[in-house]
Amino acid sequence: PWPITDRDFVVRTQITYDVANDVLRSNSYSVDDLVPRNKDYIRARSLDSTVELRDVASDKTSIIVEARIDPMGAIPDWFINYMQTNLYLIGNAQDLETLFI
Repeated sequence: PWPITDRDFVVRTQITYDVANDVLRSNSYSVDDLVPRNKDYIRARSLDSTVELRDVASDKTSIIVEARIDPMGAIPDWFINYMQTNLYLIGNAQDLETLFI
């Protein structure tokens, strides 16, 4: 919806588990040609995005997200600033669910 055009991603994800360090890692990258484009969406690109989950205590998990994304089109500065500011305020998975649902 205005002022941001809807986007979609088509990604391939590889999930690995490092037993020695107890780390679960998900690496994703764009594979645009696997799904036909929809004229109602801009096909954005994920340029090597990683999610890493690491056990830090019996009741705590560290989550590190590194994402290089090309939205493939104009996005208003205020929206980018909002997302960057609010994503840093997420304290746990429940906060993340609240932000996006």
